[in-house]
Amino acid sequence: MMSLPKGSDTPQPSGPYSGGSIHWHATIKVFVCGEEYQLPAPQGGHHLGLPLLHTHEDRLIHIEGTIWKPEEITLGKYMEVIGENFKDDELIDKKNGDACDGQPGKVKLMANGKEDSMLSQYVIKDGDKYELRFEP
Repeated sequence: MMSLPKGSDTPQPSGPYSGGSIHWHATIKVFVCGEEYQLPAPQGGHHLGLPLLHTHEDRLIHIEGTIWKPEEITLGKYMEVIGENFKDDELIDKKNGDACDGQPGKVKLMANGKEDSMLSQYVIKDGDKYELRFEP
């Protein structure tokens, strides 16, 4: 069933984005000026983040539960809930224009081997492989 939000002519789904409860995994790596940056991981079988969006000792992105809006599972949201900085123009401690190997660097997202301009707004999908990069 579709409903119309107030002031909109575009039908919106009235149910959850995920269609129900899911258990997804994706891979993420971060590189700053060519060096791999180790993302945090919890110890002793716990999780780091939220019940819906988190990581375990395996450092995979875990999505477990019902997703109501795609904004709940973006790469930016994931990095936020594990305590790391990632915005469209910032990654870890770098901002676009900061020096990287003597040249101005820029934040980039590689999703499944292809550069994607969605950056922090990219909606995580099951089985995807991500690289967040800050490089010239």
